[in-house]
Amino acid sequence: MCSIEMQANLSYTSYEDHYQAMLRGFDPNSSTERTFLDYLYTALTNATAFSPTDTLPLTQTAKVLMGIQGTAAIVTVGLVVARAVNILA
Repeated sequence: MCSIEMQANLSYTSYEDHYQAMLRGFDPNSSTERTFLDYLYTALTNATAFSPTDTLPLTQTAKVLMGIQGTAAIVTVGLVVARAVNILA
């Protein structure tokens, strides 16, 4: 049986404090400060459109893995198109 524990803590003084606590629940090293990897992931997903647009990975590891998946997808499509052109030519 799977159970989900929710911690009710009413000591948060602001939304930002609550948001930071929620992020630490996903990744203890996470913060809302943007890094180069955040911008690289956004650029990659916008340029290729081979990634889910309705979900946003919160951790750096998830962003890297999803970026690799998007890059692998675009490379695979390129190889298939190149092979098809080679066969037809």
